[in-house]
Amino acid sequence: MVSEAEAWLKTAIEHLEFADWVYRSENPHRNVATAFYSSLAMEAASSALILHYGLIPSKTHRNYLIIVKLPLPDQKKHQAVALLRRCESILKELTRYPRISPTGEEYLTPRKVISEKDATELLEGAHLLVRFALETVVKS
Repeated sequence: MVSEAEAWLKTAIEHLEFADWVYRSENPHRNVATAFYSSLAMEAASSALILHYGLIPSKTHRNYLIIVKLPLPDQKKHQAVALLRRCESILKELTRYPRISPTGEEYLTPRKVISEKDATELLEGAHLLVRFALETVVKS
């Protein structure tokens, strides 16, 4: 029987696979889609970790508040929290619109706000967090 933690982990892997695929695409929205799916992968991986240790994941994209309570090595815990906080800030950028530029001259779509650097950073973070969740949930 598959545990709920394993189900969340499988979901994280699927989101990560899609993030990888769209990152390699030529789609003009690839940075936004990569950032979004990388964020989903990190949220799902962190939910798997939290469930693995018998706690309940956050329903408001704040799993980093729960991760700090887990019996994980400090380095991994701090890294996971930093990745999830970055994920939260990018998700705010993706969902906070309409936005007008500081000069008031243009509408800032998520495509103009999320850079390739943001997408790359989140994708790399998602790989780290999913790998860590795999090592923790599957090997236990």
